[in-house]
Amino acid sequence: MKKRMPWMKLPVYDRLVECGHMDIAKIGAYFKLVMLAWTRAGVSIPNDTEWIKERLVVDDARYQAEVDPVLTEFWVEDGDDLILPWLRDEAEDAAQRSHEASENANRRWDAVRAAAAAENIHPLKLKGNS
Repeated sequence: MKKRMPWMKLPVYDRLVECGHMDIAKIGAYFKLVMLAWTRAGVSIPNDTEWIKERLVVDDARYQAEVDPVLTEFWVEDGDDLILPWLRDEAEDAAQRSHEASENANRRWDAVRAAAAAENIHPLKLKGNS
């Protein structure tokens, strides 16, 4: 996935069910990892303890108590990275929706440009546009 997506759909009920047994610290680690993965190409995080500890601002003790259990329970190895399968699915779905919306917008603008060219005016100066 190349295009940066500033937002994501969050199936709240699914996440509540999935994380319901975790304490607040583990839930915080879970969601910070989700956000970090969302911002990276491949919607993944490196399978690198030091990288994770640095970004979650945790020491060894907190990593072992709060982060490692989350990684072990939910994250799956994918080469040198870790992924959440549901998150990668969401990213692929969002990329597809974004692509379709972009194509639709381009079609609409092509129609506006064609109408403007027929009237020999700038597309934003068409009748009805102020």
